[in-house]
Amino acid sequence: MATQKRTTRLLSGSATHTRTERDYMAVLLDEVDTDTWREVIKATVQEAKGGNAQARAWLGQYLIGQPGNRAPTAVNVIVGQLQGKDKVLDTLVQDTYMQATFPDTNAADKASIRAQLATELHEKLQQADAT
Repeated sequence: MATQKRTTRLLSGSATHTRTERDYMAVLLDEVDTDTWREVIKATVQEAKGGNAQARAWLGQYLIGQPGNRAPTAVNVIVGQLQGKDKVLDTLVQDTYMQATFPDTNAADKASIRAQLATELHEKLQQADAT
């Protein structure tokens, strides 16, 4: 039998009772310890390796996350590849570039330069995504 949420009026509005959800969560936490969860994960990994699309999707959601709403379009990716641009690689190169360009700079100056470069890179990435 499903339990329906009850709403109680409070001074400033209303709140939903979650006693049932708390009760179920308490039971779940009592029954699924870390060893049991590890077994579930191992079984899911095996299922994913065996071709189970739902297992792959579930693992992917937790390991990688769902794509954001600002994912580049296929055309932008292809144009970037044709131009030899790689946003991830460009981002990773920043630190190496700073060390080579400013080897004797103190930590405060490096932090300032890094912040400026990060801001500029972020703006360029936003411009590229907008197009």
